[in-house]
Amino acid sequence: MDWENLRAFLEVARSASLTRAGRALGLDDDGVRNRIETLEYRLGTVLFSRVDGALVPTEAAGKLIEIAKAMEEAANAFIRQGSADTNSSAGMVRVTTGDVIGFEVLPALISRLRDQRPDLVLQLEIDNDQRRRLSSAAHIAVCMFEPNQKALVSRFAGAVHVGIFAHRRYLEHAGMPDSIADLKNHALLGSQDETQTIRFMAALGLHLTERDFAFRTDSQIGHIAALRAGVGVGVCQAPLAAADPNLVRILPQVLDFTLPAWVAMHEDMRNDQGVRLVYDALVDHMTDYAAGRLFGPTTAGTA
Repeated sequence: MDWENLRAFLEVARSASLTRAGRALGLDDDGVRNRIETLEYRLGTVLFSRVDGALVPTEAAGKLIEIAKAMEEAANAFIRQGSADTNSSAGMVRVTTGDVIGFEVLPALISRLRDQRPDLVLQLEIDNDQRRRLSSAAHIAVCMFEPNQKALVSRFAGAVHVGIFAHRRYLEHAGMPDSIADLKNHALLGSQDETQTIRFMAALGLHLTERDFAFRTDSQIGHIAALRAGVGVGVCQAPLAAADPNLVRILPQVLDFTLPAWVAMHEDMRNDQGVRLVYDALVDHMTDYAAGRLFGPTTAGTA
C-alpha cells in the first residue's frame, strides 16, 4: 500500500475538494484523482461521492478515516524521532506556521537563534491550514487557536489584536471611513473565500457580497502586500501593522477582535534539547509580538 495514496485520501476527506487537497500535497487535480482511483482499485470500493459540489466520504471510507489518521500520526512521529537528537541542542528543528507569522514575524527570531546556535538547523514549513499543522511531522507549531489534540505540550503566548487598516496614501484620496456602513464605499481587500469575512462583518451590521471586494487573493501575504501598496482597506494583525507607520487603523473602537497565539510541540519531543530551545524561544517571541514589543505599540482599541 502506497502511503502517498493514503495521504491523498486523508486530504480529500478533510477538504472535500481535489483542488484544496492538491494544494496541501503539491499536486494538481489529476494527480490527486489518480491517487484516489489507485487506492479505490486496490481496496475494491468507492471512497468518495460528490454531493452539492463537495467530495463526501462514502460509508466504506468513513470506517477507514480514523485508521488512516493513526497511520499518519505514526509516520509523522517516525520522522520527528528520526530527525531528533535528544542529547544535543544541535540538529534540525522543524517549525510550522502560517505565512504571515512565518514570513513577517519569525525571521528576526530565526536570525537571533542562528547567532546563538550556529549548529542549529531550522526548517520553516508554511501551512495556512491551522488544524493540519498539528498533525504534521513538524516538531513545533505556532497556531492562532488553542490546540486540543492529545500528546501535545502547548503554551498560550497572548492575544493578537486584529483590525482594519489602510495606507495613508489611499486615505488621502479616498477619505477616512466614519462608520462601518461607510466601508462599503471603499475598496475592500479580502480572500477568494469570503465566507468568514462576510460573516464577521455581518455580525457588526455590514452586509457584504463578493462583489463588494475590489481585490481578492488566497495569499495572506498578498493581502498585506496590497494593503501596504495602498490598494484599499483590509484586515491586518495590529502588532504587524505597527511596523509600518503608513498603515492607519480604521474605527478601532468598533473593528477590533483578537486571535489567541499558541505554541505547541509534540510530547515525544519535550526532552529533545534543540526542540526545547526553539520552543521556549518561540513562546517568548510570540509573547512579545502579541504585546506589541517587537515592532512598536499597536494602539489596539484606541482612536
